[in-house]
Amino acid sequence: MTGRERDVLRLVATGAASTDVVRRLPGEATVQTHLNRAMAELGLSSSVQVVVFAYGPPS
Repeated sequence: MTGRERDVLRLVATGAASTDVVRRLPGEATVQTHLNRAMAELGLSSSVQVVVFAYGPPS
């Protein structure tokens, strides 16, 4: 996973909306591409799954 993909996942995992991510990491199409690639690599299909993945299983 690239650094940019990790950056996008990190922002989505903190609850940032797509528009917030684009403001922080300009290039809407690029941000969505990074998010889609990272999610595919991790086998995730929604932003909710990104958040769950980022925070890990409950302890």
